[in-house]
Amino acid sequence: MITMRFVAGGCAFGLALALTFTLGIPNETGQHSPSSARESNDCSQDFEKVVTELVAARDQALIMREDEALFTLTVEGSAVRAQDEDLLASLADSEITELHTRVDAVHLLDCLETGKLAQIQVWTTQESLSVVGEEPVGELPSRCAVWNLVGPAWKLDSLGECE
Repeated sequence: MITMRFVAGGCAFGLALALTFTLGIPNETGQHSPSSARESNDCSQDFEKVVTELVAARDQALIMREDEALFTLTVEGSAVRAQDEDLLASLADSEITELHTRVDAVHLLDCLETGKLAQIQVWTTQESLSVVGEEPVGELPSRCAVWNLVGPAWKLDSLGECE
C-alpha cells in the first residue's frame, strides 16, 4: 500500500511530491508504456477517459478547496480517502493556485464482477504546481501506480505499486 507523507509548512516541492505520490510511484527506469485503454472486455468502459476525469477532478477540487468534491472521488472508509483527509489537513494554511496532472498511460489489468471492480495501471506526470508564497514547481518525473476502482461510479478504493 502506498502511503503519503506531507509535512505542514513545507515548501511547494514537498507539496508536489505529496500530491503526486498519491497518484503513483516511479518505476526503476522512469519510463512508461504508450496508452492502451481496452474496451473489449467485461468492463466496456473507456478507462482512459475515467482516469483522466478522476485526475482532472482531483486537481480542480484541490485548487478550489472543495473537500466534498474530493471525497466523491474515493470510496468512503478507504485508505485513499484517509490520505486525502490528511492531505487536506496539511494544506490548511496553503493556497494552491495552479495544479495540473497529466495522464500518460492507462492499462486495464483486470476487471471483476462485470464492471464492479477494475484494476488499472496508471502513469501520471505532475506538470505544474503553484502555491501562494512558494516557488512554482515544474514538471516532475512520470509515476506509476495500480489503481483499484469500484464501479459503476468508478471511485478510487486503493493504490498499489507497479511491477
